[in-house]
Formats: sequence, C-alpha cells, structure tokens
Amino acid sequence: MEIRTGRWEGELVNRRKDGRLLPELLSISRVLDQKGNVANYVGMFLDISERREAEKRIQHLAHHDYLTDLPNRSLLVERATNALALAHRHQRRMAILFIDLDRFKPINDEYGHDAGDTVLKTIAKRLLQMVRGSDTVCRQGGDEFVILIPEFADTESLEKLAIKLRDEIQKPCTIKNYQLSVSASIGIATYPENGDTVDAIIQSADTAMYRAKVDTDNRICFARYLKSVDPL
Repeated sequence: MEIRTGRWEGELVNRRKDGRLLPELLSISRVLDQKGNVANYVGMFLDISERREAEKRIQHLAHHDYLTDLPNRSLLVERATNALALAHRHQRRMAILFIDLDRFKPINDEYGHDAGDTVLKTIAKRLLQMVRGSDTVCRQGGDEFVILIPEFADTESLEKLAIKLRDEIQKPCTIKNYQLSVSASIGIATYPENGDTVDAIIQSADTAMYRAKVDTDNRICFARYLKSVDPL
C-alpha cells in the first residue's frame, strides 16, 4: 500500500473453480472515517485473461509466419544465435539447410494463389514431421524454408536428412482434385566450416542452394566445398 495515496494496484494469478488459472488486476484502496483514520479497505478485481491472451497472440504473430505458423526469420535468428553459442561452448557443430521449391511459380500462375498457399502449408507440415523436436523449421518467405540443426553427428547424417526431405517434398499434393508436385533445391552450411556468425552461415547455405539450382533442379549442395547430391 502506498502511504501517500492510500492505494495499491498490481497483478496476481487466481484460480477458477474448475482449476484453471485466472490472471487478475487487483486494486486496493483505503477508506477513511470522518476523523481521517483508516476505517476499512476496498478491493476490486478485474479479469485480464482476454488481455493476456491478446498479448500472447500478438507476440506469436511477431515471431511466426502468418500462413504456415512456422517460426519466421526473427525467431530463427534468435534460436540459431543460442544454438551457435552452445556449439561454440561445447565444441560441436550446427547446420543450416536452405530449401527453395522448384517449379512453384507455375502452380500459382495456373491454379491460383489459394492452391499455392495450400501447397506451402502441406510442405510445412511435412518438413516438421521429418525433423527432431530440437530442430527449427522456418519459412523464410515465398517458397523458401530454412531448417536449423543445432547439433548433428556427421556430414553423412545431414546428407541423409536432406535426401529424405527432398523425397518428402516432391510427393504429390492433392488440391481440388489435382495432383500438384514440386521438387526442392537444398543448400547446406555448417558451423564452424562455413562461418562463425548466424548471418554468415545462413548466407553460405543460401549460396549453396543457388548453386544447386543453377546446376539443375532437385539437387542438394553443401557450401564452400560444393559437394552435390544428384537428383534420384
């Protein structure tokens, strides 16, 4: 209670009858009698659960892609920064996979953006099912996705994962009775081989992806030493 004003206000967490937690704003004011002495106190509770839920939604939207609900670039960079710090501290390796869908634009042009959006959401779900819970799948924008692998055993394990991702991506998507298919060009960069900052590693993976796309669609390319995996 503030002595000067005789009023206190703060937030607390209460519990509903059904056991759920309820955030509340509590305001307590003192009531004086005719002689100026404290006669009693009056407390008022305000349910702020809707306000807190709205704040959570805003926070979520700030860090996630509106279409696929995947983490966006800002959240990817935040997680990659933490992963890089751990990799440096424990002398282990981390990786970034940069994925660009091949032949996606014709789907938008021929079948419309709704069909294209459905393909992107389908691909997003497939990617999530193919990685570990500790990995992060991000939609970079457009038809580009980025996957953060905070720790991996060896280069061969990355290659096997990339091949599985590529195979899963090119499975047909059934949309409005149409079988729509895309393939993927994938660039892979690793720490510490391809950079010691998040931006450098992402840029290396991006460059490797473009090298893969220049060679031919549906290819996997590692950064710098330019090891390529031919399409099946």
